[in-house]
Parts: sequence; structure tokens; C-alpha cells
Amino acid sequence: MNVRSELVPRWLGAISWSKQILKYSHLKKMKGADVWGTNMVKYLPVDQSKLEQAADTFYSRMNQAESAIVRTAVNGLAAYMESLERGPFLIAGVGGILRYREPSMAEDLDLAVVGLKYTTSPNYDHSFAHVEQFTGAVNTYFMNLISQLQEARVNHNVTHGSGPFKGMNLSFEGKRGDLPIEVRSKVESFGWYNSKGLQVRCGDSESRPELKKLRPLDIQFVFNETPDEWRQAQQSLVEIPGGYNDRKNHQFFYAVLAEQK
Repeated sequence: MNVRSELVPRWLGAISWSKQILKYSHLKKMKGADVWGTNMVKYLPVDQSKLEQAADTFYSRMNQAESAIVRTAVNGLAAYMESLERGPFLIAGVGGILRYREPSMAEDLDLAVVGLKYTTSPNYDHSFAHVEQFTGAVNTYFMNLISQLQEARVNHNVTHGSGPFKGMNLSFEGKRGDLPIEVRSKVESFGWYNSKGLQVRCGDSESRPELKKLRPLDIQFVFNETPDEWRQAQQSLVEIPGGYNDRKNHQFFYAVLAEQK
């Protein structure tokens, strides 16, 4: 899949990620939250009466540096989805940040990217060619990120299983400025919620111990659903077998962070 060079997003967005993180790295306390601690002092509560939450609710339930990272990522993802010209899309905050009673218990920051729709059938019928196109779109975003890393190098082989996409899972390490970054793709097979994506970790460096408290960012592209279909599907999601934790809410809350209708 070819994407014109002027449409390739900068590292996760239109602003410097490392500068946004460093902006907060000298702060000890912010009113209402411990910036680098694991316990959030104050945050906006989730409205238990509805699945769709306000964007501010999602952002408030992480520390300030993490919020800066996610906002930057959302900007970059929106630019990439616009460049594909596939129609309506949305980018949502999901996962443990909204579903745990205490958001500090969430191990990562989860984004869902919706709008890569390939069929018109109400039965969601699709061909293998559609899966290839989808996987290519996810992998292109991943490689765009890698191309903007300084000193990028393959970290280790993270391939799993077999099949036509075997060997596509890759892990790269590099830097943006003086900020260490690891980006790992997950495109060989679909995840539990019919998605493929990547994980971004930053600051895993002995020279920058304060950045180790940033949780990984997990970006999942959802296959063959429009934003309206995805919203509807959220109402019937169930827990992964054997993976339920009673500290989580049964409901799959989400917050729309960007949308093109």
C-alpha cells in the first residue's frame, strides 16, 4: 500500500512526543494527581449508565505525561486514517483505564481505531484479500513509525504461529531525541476482539528512570467495521474466557477521542 510522503504522519502525531513527555518530567505533583506515581488522587468517574464516555474522562484517568502521549498518538492516527480515504472513522480510548475501579490498576493504555471497512454485506462476509488489505494498512502505519526512529534496529523476533502472515510480527528499538522507544507489531493473527495492531513502549532506559512509569500504549485497528457497527458491537462484548478479573467492570466502556463522520 502506497501512502504519499506528505501524508505519512510524524512520530505518532504532529508534535514532538519526546518534548511533550519532557515537559512533565520535572513535575513532582499536579493538583489532583501524582504525576509519576501509580495512584491517581482524583479523576473523573465513569458514568455507569452508558458505554460511551466523554474524552476528558479517559484522559483524566492517567498521569499527565501519559495523557500527552495518547493525545499525540490520536492526532497521528487521525491523520493516517484520513490519508487512506476509506470513509468514516473513529479513534476510541478503551480498556482497563475505564473498566478498572482504580485506573492506576490498568497495565497499559488502549486505543481502538475503527473504520477499515471492506464489505457491504450485513453478514460481514469478507475474503482473504480483505484480510490482506487490512493487514497491509496496519503494517504500513507500523513501518511509518519505525521509519521515524533514530538508530532503529530490530530488537528480537516476536513471530508466533504459522500461516501467510508468519514473520510479519517485528520489534524495533530506537530513539526520538533522547527518548528510548520500542515499537512491537501484532499483525500475524487477529486478537480476541477482531483486531490487529502494535504496542509502543517508551523510556525503558536506566539513564531515564522517571520515564519507566509510563505505561505501554496499545493501538488496535478493528477489522471490517464502521464506527456505527463498532459502537453497536460494544454492547455485546464479553470477557475473554479465563481472563476475567473481578476488579474490572463487566461493561466495555469507551471514549471517542477523534472521529470523522
